[in-house]
Amino acid sequence: MLGQGRLSERRLRPWWRRPGDSRSVKAWLALVTTLLVGATLMAARLADPTPTTGSAAATAKTTAPLRIYVANSYHAEFSWTREMVGGFTRTLAEGGLVEGRDYVLHQGFMDAFSRPDEPSMRQAARPILREIAALKPGLVFTTDDDALRHVGLRLDDVPVVFAGINGVEKYVGTGRVESLERPGHNLTGVYQTTYYRECISLLQKVVPSIKTFAVVADWTTTSQEQIKELQQILPTLSARLQETHVSDKLEEWQRFVLDLQDRVDAIFLLNANAVHDRSGRKVEPSEVYRWVANHSRLPDTSTWNEPVQSGILLSASDDAANQGHHAATLALRILDGESPGTLAVVTPPNGVPLLNLKRANALRLRLPQEIMNIFVEDGKIFHDF
Repeated sequence: MLGQGRLSERRLRPWWRRPGDSRSVKAWLALVTTLLVGATLMAARLADPTPTTGSAAATAKTTAPLRIYVANSYHAEFSWTREMVGGFTRTLAEGGLVEGRDYVLHQGFMDAFSRPDEPSMRQAARPILREIAALKPGLVFTTDDDALRHVGLRLDDVPVVFAGINGVEKYVGTGRVESLERPGHNLTGVYQTTYYRECISLLQKVVPSIKTFAVVADWTTTSQEQIKELQQILPTLSARLQETHVSDKLEEWQRFVLDLQDRVDAIFLLNANAVHDRSGRKVEPSEVYRWVANHSRLPDTSTWNEPVQSGILLSASDDAANQGHHAATLALRILDGESPGTLAVVTPPNGVPLLNLKRANALRLRLPQEIMNIFVEDGKIFHDF
């Protein structure tokens, strides 16, 4: 009986208290610790089931907060800038990134049309660069030439996507862009084509007698690059460039337009974004274009929608929203993990053909139905200015 009692007592003891048992207290504690850690990790997983890999949208939700900074060359009210940024954010939303939910958008504006020289441009860029340094965004988007040159090219520790660039070739081989096909560093983006051929071809469809044209432009960076682009493609155009006039003074623009009435067949208006009257007031581009529409009897064309809305006859249309769309497509790929340096710099096809019908009527143009169908079926018609 005594032996049986001792045996029963041994069987009732927990294993960690049995003398001579090979499993020690340390082993027991290790087991308990492992179970507790596993339970903690499982609870955390159940509390936040968000995937850790996947699309840009999933990445944004697990990396709070994603900040995107937009460095703009121009001022906040400029319609081209608004349309480009709008195209950018809409395409991000289509890709699963919604502003305010998945990312915070910050913007800075250089107001380049009011900056007469390079020192003032650099001064306008400084607060933007300081803000980027403080915010540490996950991506920077630059709109148009001045912001790329004075902001984007000075950033080397953040992905940069640019859009609205004229004369992009000047950046190739500078140490920041190795080639358009493979930029090779921290930036890529979208460049503009002025669509001279398309605009002149469209003009000649509407007015087949056009053989010569003149260019009138302001002194902005964009206009300077567009004039360089024009010089390179002159032999390929179906009309001959007769004269080029550049000024930032309204009275000179008016004189150019009036003097050209008997010297050329058409006018190509590049940009009126930095035109000032005699008092030094910056004149709204739409005001300049309306003056031309009301005082010129020559058919004319321009590069995008605002001039046509304001009375210029037609355009093959460089589309700001389309620039923003293609830039956002690149941005989504970068946010999904691709390197900017491996993504080709691209240019989109021209936008839809645009016609101002009121101006066509003022010029007493007779448009056959097959010509009107170009704008009715594939483009857009404005009825006033």
